Amino acid sequence: MRKGGFTLVELLIAMGILAGILTLVAVYFGDQRDLTQRTQSRNEVQDRVRMVMQMVTQDLQMVGSRGFLDSNGNLVTTVSSGCNGVNCLTSTDGGVQDGFGAQYVTNLRSSSTQACRAVSYAFSGNTLQRSDVPCGSAASLVGLAPDILAMDIQYQCSDNTTSNISSGCPSGSYPRSARVTVIGQSATTVSNIAASSYTTASGSTVNCPAGRICLALTQEILMPNLKN
Repeated sequence: MRKGGFTLVELLIAMGILAGILTLVAVYFGDQRDLTQRTQSRNEVQDRVRMVMQMVTQDLQMVGSRGFLDSNGNLVTTVSSGCNGVNCLTSTDGGVQDGFGAQYVTNLRSSSTQACRAVSYAFSGNTLQRSDVPCGSAASLVGLAPDILAMDIQYQCSDNTTSNISSGCPSGSYPRSARVTVIGQSATTVSNIAASSYTTASGSTVNCPAGRICLALTQEILMPNLKN
């Protein structure tokens, strides 16, 4: 029977086993950290892109609206947006980073003097900016969402043609709807994410760089108030 402790070989074997276990634990926690980071980045960019799409949808659906409910619930149509029909919508074709301006009357404001709104969107780099001021006031753009790679808008005309600008529909027709693609990228880099690409509403390609999680949403938005 051996009276001493462990032999050198036994100690080396034990240390090797312990090192292997520690390595597996480190790899596991590293994978969990990366998974958590990817999940957080994906949720963040999803929330940001969906928020942008929700705001754009709201403004385009309202463009040209002229009705306002007073404190007694009566419909007032004398509140003017200073425009009529298709003139209430303007746009700029910025490739995949388009801008537009919309005028409408909304019941979300408490008084008729504030009900008429002039809303506009523009890009500063990859930051999408928005202005919401009373009609007749100068635009005041503020940052709405950073890391927006694209807001590409293609207008669907009432004669079934398409245009990249709101004023591009043929004579006698009007922009019946807008097909909008919003693409955003994660604010931080994430490991093990390959580069990818997306196709926008107008058929353009937007590249998402390696290390960034991107999300693309495309939606067709009806603009019923432009008919008249």
